[in-house]
Amino acid sequence: SERAWLLVGIDWDRKKWSDGKFHRMQGSGSSGNLTVFDVELICRNEGGSPAWIDEKRAVCIFVPVIPPKPMLDNTVVLQSGSEPIGIGQSIPHTTKLPWFVMSEGHGEKGEILLIYGVVKYRDPFGTYQTTFGYRVLTSGPPIRLEGYPEYNWNT
Repeated sequence: SERAWLLVGIDWDRKKWSDGKFHRMQGSGSSGNLTVFDVELICRNEGGSPAWIDEKRAVCIFVPVIPPKPMLDNTVVLQSGSEPIGIGQSIPHTTKLPWFVMSEGHGEKGEILLIYGVVKYRDPFGTYQTTFGYRVLTSGPPIRLEGYPEYNWNT
């Protein structure tokens, strides 16, 4: 038998807007400046055993430079509880969580907008976690943080 192996990705919530495109909005108010947009957190089980996702955590922040490791203590719970996820062609072997992302600020010149987090899961053989990290540009899809292994880690 082979254990479960969850891969995590981010994509725009293409169903949110009628044109199916990415919409990044910025606003200001009594609570300060905010940048908001809609994404989907996508989990796929590429392993050989079914699994149960126990927690999805993430954060979206502006940073002057990409830290070598994600600051997982800064993440917030997006979903908790026991969510089953099948294997291979099982239905469902993919889960999608719509997420209305809100980040403080509009980004100063040169700042980078990051989305990163962790998904904790279990299978019959143990408990695991998968980290993920993406850079968000003003247009185009989110870009996985390649070259930053701590943002793309599986236990």
